[in-house]
Amino acid sequence: MQSGGWGESFKSCEIKNYVSLEFSTPSQTSWALDALIMAKRAQSDSVIKGITHLLDQHSFSKDSQTYPTGIGLPGKFYMTYHSYNYIFPLLTLAHFKKAIEK
Repeated sequence: MQSGGWGESFKSCEIKNYVSLEFSTPSQTSWALDALIMAKRAQSDSVIKGITHLLDQHSFSKDSQTYPTGIGLPGKFYMTYHSYNYIFPLLTLAHFKKAIEK
């Protein structure tokens, strides 16, 4: 996304094809950044932009804070793990810090 964040709709699991979300979520942004960091891309423009977005919690919409990122039964119910928006960004920031200090 333009903001540096990532978001995927829960509809992806229903149609078994990627469906972009119109906004990014803190947990999905963290997961994408972690994958790039682990792939030794911590200094890339995408990661730097994503980390900046992640640090600015005001850049995430209210919808992004409550969007379900856990799959219960596709097409039936989805789960929102409220702690994901705190735990995964913290882990990602720690991984990023460690990667750029090397």
